[in-house]
Amino acid sequence: MVELAPRARGRYDAAVARSLPGLTAGLSVTCLVLAGLLAAAGGPARWVGAAAAAVVAVLAGALSLVAAHRGLPQRQGHPLGAAALVLAAVVVQLPVALEQDVRYGSATLLVVAAAGAALLDPRWLAGTLGAVAAVVAGTTAVAAAGAGDAVAVAGPFVAACALASALHVVRRRGVDALVDVRAAVREETVRDHLTGAVNHRGVTLLGRQMVEAARRQGDAVHVVFVGVHRLEAVRSALGQEAADEVLISVADAMRSSVRATDVVARWHGDDFCVVGPGPGMPPVELERRVRDYLKRRPPVDRRVWDPRVDTGGAMLTPWDSGSVEELLERGERELEVQRALAAPVPPPVPPHPGARGSGLPHDAVPPPGVDRRD
Repeated sequence: MVELAPRARGRYDAAVARSLPGLTAGLSVTCLVLAGLLAAAGGPARWVGAAAAAVVAVLAGALSLVAAHRGLPQRQGHPLGAAALVLAAVVVQLPVALEQDVRYGSATLLVVAAAGAALLDPRWLAGTLGAVAAVVAGTTAVAAAGAGDAVAVAGPFVAACALASALHVVRRRGVDALVDVRAAVREETVRDHLTGAVNHRGVTLLGRQMVEAARRQGDAVHVVFVGVHRLEAVRSALGQEAADEVLISVADAMRSSVRATDVVARWHGDDFCVVGPGPGMPPVELERRVRDYLKRRPPVDRRVWDPRVDTGGAMLTPWDSGSVEELLERGERELEVQRALAAPVPPPVPPHPGARGSGLPHDAVPPPGVDRRD
């Protein structure tokens, strides 16, 4: 029997739990119809079958309402679904034993097909089909059916099991495809298309999980912002595609410089950040590593852009009650401070002759409207 991985088992349990209200509602309607047919036919044996079908219909209907309005734990989806299917098979096969007529068990084929569509774990499907087969064999034996009747029962039952297996495979593939599409959509919403790093939303979501895990372990969380220096010069000289190459190289340099547990993100525009557990490496060390990487693999002509980045960092200590949003805000502010400190200082403007503090006499400059030549 195929052993499912924990992640696959979880997704199948969730899918079965979601489909349980519809499954049990369908079984309830089927048992109600069977109860009506048996009651209309009359006879003590049929009345017993009708009463049993009505009881199961009520139970299945109640389970459907509970599952639809209150919900059930995902891990209970397969057990409850399998139990409902086997119980429905017992009710459907009961008239076979009471009336000693195998024709009453034809509705069991619907239960077998429903099992294939509803149960996604191969082990639960195999167990359910085995239990239904035991019920069919037992009621057929009680009915004292001949060899011909046994063959007439076994043939359609085997065909129904084959159909159930096919439905099982199709449904599993459908669930897998849906989960993959949803994962791809989530990936698109948290991933920067250009650099492959996570985006602003992604680093916020992952950072929250990181902060929660760090607080449980009494650990810190750090952030280091990296700003690309003078990227506008590349855009002006070589165009946007060259500027994009620089951004891609910076993201690659950051990924090669940090630990596997750290998350590299494109914050916005020309700025990146890395969030990780613990105090992390000093911003100046990350700056050095990124700069060395870019010098070894220059994305554009060094005469146009000399690799340089600015960095600024912050840390959320274990006793700090701040959030990841506050951590990112502090790190971004520190980057702006470092940028301001690294910016070239403009040369001083020479004082105007005669201005206060110029060292020149006030009469060196004639008053407005007065020509010294006069």
